[in-house]
Amino acid sequence: MSLQVCQGGNTGFPIKLNQTIFDPWPGVKNEDIQKLIVPTDVEVAWAPASSANITATYVNQIYHIGGFDSIASGTTLTLGGARYRCSPVLTLCGIQHARLSYAKDVTNEIILVFTIETKNDNPSSPDMVFMCRPAILTDKQEMSIQLWSSVNSAVKNKSASNLSGFDLSTLFAYNREVMMPMMSYETCIATRLIGGPNAATEGSAKIRVVVCSQPMYIYAESNGTGKCDRVTKYTVPDRDGMRLLNVFQQSGASSYTNIQFTDRKSDNGKTNEFPTIPSPIANYLVLGLSGNMVDNWEGALQAFEYLIPDVFLGKSLASIARSTVPPEKKTGKKAFKCYTIDPRKDVVNDQIMIDPTTGEPLKDTMDALNRSSAGGDPALAMALGGQAVESSGIQPADIEDVFVYIFSFIGGISLLSYLFYIIRHFMAHRYSEGITHIVSFIICFLILFAITYNLEKDSENKRSKGKKSVNTGYVMYGDDIKGEIPVTKILKGVRVGPTMADVYLAQDANIVRVLCIRPPELGRNDPATFVGDASSIQTVDEIFAKASEYINNNPDEFRPGTKRKDYKIKPAGRLAAPAPVAPSAPASQSIEIPSAFKSLLGSMSGGQNIFGN
Repeated sequence: MSLQVCQGGNTGFPIKLNQTIFDPWPGVKNEDIQKLIVPTDVEVAWAPASSANITATYVNQIYHIGGFDSIASGTTLTLGGARYRCSPVLTLCGIQHARLSYAKDVTNEIILVFTIETKNDNPSSPDMVFMCRPAILTDKQEMSIQLWSSVNSAVKNKSASNLSGFDLSTLFAYNREVMMPMMSYETCIATRLIGGPNAATEGSAKIRVVVCSQPMYIYAESNGTGKCDRVTKYTVPDRDGMRLLNVFQQSGASSYTNIQFTDRKSDNGKTNEFPTIPSPIANYLVLGLSGNMVDNWEGALQAFEYLIPDVFLGKSLASIARSTVPPEKKTGKKAFKCYTIDPRKDVVNDQIMIDPTTGEPLKDTMDALNRSSAGGDPALAMALGGQAVESSGIQPADIEDVFVYIFSFIGGISLLSYLFYIIRHFMAHRYSEGITHIVSFIICFLILFAITYNLEKDSENKRSKGKKSVNTGYVMYGDDIKGEIPVTKILKGVRVGPTMADVYLAQDANIVRVLCIRPPELGRNDPATFVGDASSIQTVDEIFAKASEYINNNPDEFRPGTKRKDYKIKPAGRLAAPAPVAPSAPASQSIEIPSAFKSLLGSMSGGQNIFGN
């Protein structure tokens, strides 16, 4: 609130964008997009759910919903050090923030106003907070909360409709403790104080706008909520307009009786224009002047913040925006024990690998688990542990070795016989013929050596390739995979984000398909893809780096709303072992050395959901 006109920054409502904020921005890297995300500074203490007599007013381009006064009076919002009073009126209007919504088919918007209680104690805080939620009208009642059925009834019957157990938090929060992720911006609205003995005077109101990225479905009937399609602009409820006037009065503007918002500009925006006096009071509070246009990434990063609750920290912007439920909040404290660490045995790939229940090296515990899962088969146990297992039986390289030995033996005997033949020429003093045969002998020897050497190298290459190929006993199948491909490498009990997991790699031509299998209590597994050789991968950091490069080179595969790849693992046909499940007890307790953990976090900061978190 100020008795000065808006100067600089965002002005008007709503702010306009030249593209949906969740779509890729030309030339902008994923790690830069992540800069929008900040922990939320908005806290709401919601009143307990209780009965309400829902009323609905549709008249003169206004659609207001009331009848929950006691619930509103028990609800407060805190922003920084300032407290805000909740409006007893909801507004339903046409969509104001289509490009701040993750869904593309939003048509309407719900807006609830919070007004500052004591401006003098918090002079720099916004005067009002507009809490907004994009909405989609639907004819399916089961997709909507009960509130909208009551609103339909109130409009059709032109009388209050009783609603039991109305919880205001269901409009803007996952539950009473966790707010929904919201795009946030501040804007300045030109105002004019009128009425009373003094001449009208212009001022401005600072408004904080927060917009839920996930839309709400509203059950619509043509003679009920369906009428809101005709409401194009947002009108602040009268009671909230009077509350804002009271904010001005606290600072000395007590001689005025009404407040107006500008509804248009003249002179190319140099002069504000306000509704003609007198006119219906409701017309004074129409926010009819669209805000400034944000048409580039730098402007978006300066204007907007994506407020998220703590449970979403570390997630990518797209994954947060599409979340319809919050991640589980981990509670409770873990007990800690002290163990002696042998760096030669207990540190693997910058991770301290200790079984917390015994203090023994975690490798011993994992080996025991692998032997148990393999039913005592040593080869399968090695495969489950991510070790290379050579295929049994005669291999192509073995056959070539036999051929090389036979060829070398016959060639050597032939050359040796030829050598004796040459010696006989010299003993018979036939020197000219002997010299000719010596030249022929050398040529034959070089030819035999070259052929033998090439055959031996080819055999070694095939044998080496065979050693790199891991017979893990599992195959991978799913999206973009033709049939089934063998899992060629397994990284067991490695840290991925904050949890331990098993990472399975399958070579598909020049593409490596990756599936990160987490402990079952987390309820999800995560896929990844990159170009390269699976046999060369030794650490999760390498996978993150290559998968990030793949994402940057193939952005169209990872646009918001694109279906996530679905890979699955199962035992190969000859095996009866169950499909793999990441261990959830000892492995999940390994401790990562800080430097490596920082490195892993750095590789994840790009925001792509390579493995999730």
